[in-house]
Amino acid sequence: MQWTGSFWSSVTYVINILTLSPTEWATGRFQTPLLAHDGFNQNALEGPVFKPPTRRLDGPGSDFYCDYSAMKGFRNCSTFDNRGCWLRNDETGFEYNIEKNYEDLALTPIGITRRYRLDLAVDKSLNADGMNFAEGKVFNKTYPGPWIQACWGDVTVEVIVNNKLDFNGTSIHWHGIRQLNTMQMDGVNGITQCPIAPNDSFVYRFKVMQYGSSWYHSHFSVQYADGALGPLTFHGPSSASYDEAKTPILMTDWGEKPLCLFFDCSLAIFCYISSSLDLIHPMYSDLKIMLLALNFAIGHNSAFEAIQSTLKNATILLNGAGNITRYYNLTKSPLDVPKPYTLHFQRKPDKGRAKRYLLRIINTSFESTFVFSIDNHVLKVVGADFVPIKPYETNFLHVGIGQRYHVIVEADPKVPKGASVPENYWIRTYRASCFRFPNGSKDGYEETGIIRYGESEAEPDTKKWPVNLDCNDEPYDRMEPIVRWAIGKPANDPKGGVGENFTVLFDQAPTNFPLAKFSVGGDTFNPLQVNWGNPTFLNLANVGKWNPLWVVFPETYKPTDWVWLVLKGGGGNPSNAHPIHLHGHDFAILQTSTFPFPAGLAPKRDNPMRRDVVLLPANGYVIIAFKTDNPGAWIMHCHIAYHASFGLALQMMERRENATAMWPANGTVAAEIGRGCQRWNEWASNCSNWWTGPGTKSACGVGEDGFSPDSGI
Repeated sequence: MQWTGSFWSSVTYVINILTLSPTEWATGRFQTPLLAHDGFNQNALEGPVFKPPTRRLDGPGSDFYCDYSAMKGFRNCSTFDNRGCWLRNDETGFEYNIEKNYEDLALTPIGITRRYRLDLAVDKSLNADGMNFAEGKVFNKTYPGPWIQACWGDVTVEVIVNNKLDFNGTSIHWHGIRQLNTMQMDGVNGITQCPIAPNDSFVYRFKVMQYGSSWYHSHFSVQYADGALGPLTFHGPSSASYDEAKTPILMTDWGEKPLCLFFDCSLAIFCYISSSLDLIHPMYSDLKIMLLALNFAIGHNSAFEAIQSTLKNATILLNGAGNITRYYNLTKSPLDVPKPYTLHFQRKPDKGRAKRYLLRIINTSFESTFVFSIDNHVLKVVGADFVPIKPYETNFLHVGIGQRYHVIVEADPKVPKGASVPENYWIRTYRASCFRFPNGSKDGYEETGIIRYGESEAEPDTKKWPVNLDCNDEPYDRMEPIVRWAIGKPANDPKGGVGENFTVLFDQAPTNFPLAKFSVGGDTFNPLQVNWGNPTFLNLANVGKWNPLWVVFPETYKPTDWVWLVLKGGGGNPSNAHPIHLHGHDFAILQTSTFPFPAGLAPKRDNPMRRDVVLLPANGYVIIAFKTDNPGAWIMHCHIAYHASFGLALQMMERRENATAMWPANGTVAAEIGRGCQRWNEWASNCSNWWTGPGTKSACGVGEDGFSPDSGI
């Protein structure tokens, strides 16, 4: 019976891909309702249409529906007590549930096509933390950008991106999405397409094989750190039950350029004195505040500037809201401080169980790993990236850049017996001891959000959980995927080794290009730099040597073969650990170690944890594996934005001949990519389009570093 359900689902899926049934365009921040009614469709001749349990319960976006009209005989089977079931055919007994292999198209439901529109433009008055940021680059006039939603099995998500910036190109990456056989939609300028030129647009289309939470972001240099990002949810089953889902929670670091960086170095004395006056004598504390306020009054700087300096005097934002005074022990901010991010929970009734809330936690940082916790509340972890796992409990959660977690929190605070139960609790986002981003100078800098059980607007006075701030991922021995994988031996090392070796290397005096300070392209220094005007996609037919700056590694194996990669931390480099992200795949994590390779070598092949971002320890190693079943060029890079900008990336050229056959040079896909490249090259070749602000030295605005001093990604 299961074979029958799978077979007809596959047939219908293919038909839907060919017909692409339309829906309405998105308007405003959340999608317009797809249908005008709620509940199950009990008509046996049509499939179910329902509001998913992971939607927002009220407010904008609460009228979102999953539409499986094409799946006749099925019904929605998700209940408060069984969130593992998604769709069920009562006649055949076939279910789409948490145990189905979501990477198998034959086991994927059939949804609809959804369409969204994103306009990327400058926001010159973005106040996220009490200080202005005049160089914000945001989608649809919001930060974070609009919440893009779809349902497991939706045939196509279609997003038109309009570039309304004056001086930047852009391309949008859909982080962690499988992009099976749709390399050209991965959104990495210089690899899958040219940048979208100002006043041009590009339409992204991809199918929804996975479910869970992620984010979309610009892949044009470090542009996303200026605000070009937003949340992404694919509604589907869960490995543990919950009653209500909250909207995604995005964590990020946020910084500004202090006065010292705008003028000559002699003002370093001013900066030092202004930050140290109260150490000389307490009477100078007011003067310190005044001078620091003058320092801060300059406002936030762009990430494009920060890659050549740093995010000085930075703050932490939770869903776009932070507090500069909390981070820096100031009594006043230049602008009004936004209200902290707040979640409302219902108190546990006298009789019955506590309400269970699903939280979706996403790290969208420029350079920071965070440790997330909620005072007096336990986190039940049920998913990591797009991988559902067997639940485990913890009081705090390590979240690397690009990583996501689904956690369930019961509205039942853990307080000592006999103690009064507070109404309000701090949500805390600590900076882990990974990178250069500074801790706040004020105790409690990590207090970034609030859980409220009542109407009180008072700040919490709750005590923090003890947390571990070491630079780590969550422990992988506690994370077990629901859908099991058995990892084959490495096809790229037939002699019984552990695959290809790649070492993170650092060079303080780059020569390859102006900001070429990092590489991971083998065991020799080999930083990546793309050619914005000539992407890899338009060179798939190349049978000769690749441009060495493109750092291309051919992986020419069968679709069932496994490639193993050993990633090694560079001893002595100043950057500590690196969150490594591979596009186009979930990869299996066969081993992580804080010791130099190959100490303690013991790769796990029986259902290891898998995800799309893993933290590479500073002087240790990680062994990952992926199946070569997705033809095309897939970038692997560090997700510290400026490390990728400095060249810490490479390309996996997966089954090039198959990719060339799928996207021939004279085909319609190549023609559309070529059209975008023509628009970009026309714009980029006209120097009157270039930025002519501070740091440029010619009539056409070319600075000392040329048109693009970094890797381009």
